[in-house]
Amino acid sequence: MRFNSSRMLVALVAVFAISAVAVASASAYTNPILVNSKGEHASKVKFTGRSKAGNWDQPIQTPGGSKWQCEGGETSTGELSTTGTGTVAVTSGTETVIYTGCEGCVNTKKAGEIEGKFSLSAVWLDKESEERPGMRVSIPTMSEKPGNGKGGKWVFKCWGSAEEVEGAFVAPLGPELNETFTKTVFRANQTDGVQAYKKYTEEGKEGENFLYSNFAGGSFIESAAIREEEQTYAEKVEVVKS
Repeated sequence: MRFNSSRMLVALVAVFAISAVAVASASAYTNPILVNSKGEHASKVKFTGRSKAGNWDQPIQTPGGSKWQCEGGETSTGELSTTGTGTVAVTSGTETVIYTGCEGCVNTKKAGEIEGKFSLSAVWLDKESEERPGMRVSIPTMSEKPGNGKGGKWVFKCWGSAEEVEGAFVAPLGPELNETFTKTVFRANQTDGVQAYKKYTEEGKEGENFLYSNFAGGSFIESAAIREEEQTYAEKVEVVKS
């Protein structure tokens, strides 16, 4: 059998071309990620948060009015890590938030206290090209269409009736791209029950966040969260582009 070197060369070129396309496709996007003072991926970085003095944070607000203002504000504890390699690295984690002084509302053993456990992921606010770091705060587990009642729910009672919250919201991470910090302020704002930021880009995919709530078994309606807390990280970290 005679070896056809020209055909083999064409085949190899084709394989390399396909491989190059695959690599390009896998790394066609970037994410905002956290690195430590050595420039290494941040690992199990703990943070704490506390609402600014005088704030009355609201776990949830629906269009047309305030719901469940918590006079005692809120505190949070959480942890973030950066995983993956190259441009496809991501920063994610979890947090626990406790609101106090919530008159008539509760989901712990302490009157007026509401606790929530959330998943976190660093995203770009709006489009990736704008390079504005944000944080997506999700109630696990997310359904494909939040608001259909099929996803994970954050549940508490107010004046004896159950309030259920489903979905996620995004807000500015606090620090800007390439900024090193140990302290920052995380702000989730809204207007008339509509979250200030709705669009985001995560792992190259553009989407919209939606937070929904119902009351006493009613229909889920689009809602918003209000949080303005001063956060402190256990070590110096920097927001960079993956």
